[in-house]
Amino acid sequence: MATIELLDEHLINQIKAGEVVESPHSMLKELIENSIDAKSTELKIVIKNNGLDLVQIRDNGLGISFNQLPLAFARHATSKIKKFGDIYQVYSYGFRGEALASISSVAKVNLISQPENSIESGKIIIHGGEVLNHESSKTKINGTVISVENLFYNTPARLKFLKSNRTLRNQLNQVIYSFILTQPTIHFTIQFDSDEPFVFEPIKPGIDARSLRAKQLVSI
Repeated sequence: MATIELLDEHLINQIKAGEVVESPHSMLKELIENSIDAKSTELKIVIKNNGLDLVQIRDNGLGISFNQLPLAFARHATSKIKKFGDIYQVYSYGFRGEALASISSVAKVNLISQPENSIESGKIIIHGGEVLNHESSKTKINGTVISVENLFYNTPARLKFLKSNRTLRNQLNQVIYSFILTQPTIHFTIQFDSDEPFVFEPIKPGIDARSLRAKQLVSI
């Protein structure tokens, strides 16, 4: 008869990642939401091999302080809620604090960030849930840059369940287009592989923003 044992934390994170990161497009959605929650007005997104090799987002948001970087990748660590009643007053995209923990457990993540009022930036590198480097730097970056490489490199079984390249690209486009349409005041730059990047200039409030953005999308 098989014995009942507790799963170790790393394996739990890998299993949990399947609920958050089912495909590159779901990971991209989580990362864009994080940038928007950080009050970013400009996002530069680079995607390689449909997100399997690289998804990188550079934003000009509030940033994360050096000593908070490890907490950003801890499960159920969040700045959005302090008590149960707070969940009924959350107006941001995410609040459970699971996205980065799940992503970093099944990919190689490099994050550099600097809050506006900080004189130094912080860098953290996590591969498969293991922190390989956490250091400060005097390099100024004005926001956050997160690079997620080699998605599912340590859980290759997940790769077998991914859709075709065309479907993966369509899924990524759907995520990107939805944010471009619903966040017209944000400046987006999107680049797939070595293709020419698409640029979406911010639209001033009061204008029929969605219609203008829809016309911009048609040109792609």
